[in-house]
Amino acid sequence: MREALSDLGHLGLVEFRPNRYTRVTVPRRDELVPTLQTLRLLVGGVVRTTIGGLGDRDRAALFRRIGLVLDCMAMPTGQWGSDAITPVYRTFLAACDNPPLVAALSGTLDGLTYRLRHDDIRSARPWEHVWNSLVALRVAVDCRDGRLAERASWTVHLLPDPDRGRS
Repeated sequence: MREALSDLGHLGLVEFRPNRYTRVTVPRRDELVPTLQTLRLLVGGVVRTTIGGLGDRDRAALFRRIGLVLDCMAMPTGQWGSDAITPVYRTFLAACDNPPLVAALSGTLDGLTYRLRHDDIRSARPWEHVWNSLVALRVAVDCRDGRLAERASWTVHLLPDPDRGRS
C-alpha cells in the first residue's frame, strides 16, 4: 500500500504531509500554465519524431481519435479536456521509436493530464484556436508533416508557438 501511494505521489496525484495527512491532489489554477508548457514540449517532441514513420493503421487511428476530440468540442456542453486528448497522446507514444522520449512522457502523462482538470482550463485560450490547431494536427497526420504537427500540438496545449513571427 505504501509503495502504491508513493507511486501516486511521484505522479503528482497524491499529496503527503508527514504526521498530518495523505490526500488526493486537487488541480490548482497556478499549475495550468507550467503543466501545459511541459506537455507542449514533451508531446511536441513525440509528435515531431513519430509522425513521419507512422504506418497507415496508426495514421488512421490518430485521424479518428483527433476527430473524436473535435466532436467532443462541438458538443453543446463543450466537454473537452484531458480525457478526450489523452488517447491521442497514447497513440503517438505507442508509435514513437525514441525510448527515452517515450519514457519521459509515459512516466508523467497521467499526472500532467490530471492537473489540467481545472474549471479555468477553458479560459486559458479562445476555443477556436484550440479547434483550429486540432484540425491542423489532423491535416499534419494525414500528410505526415512532422513540423506542422509539432506546431499544431503546441497550440492544442493552449500556448502560442514560440517560433511564430521568426524568420
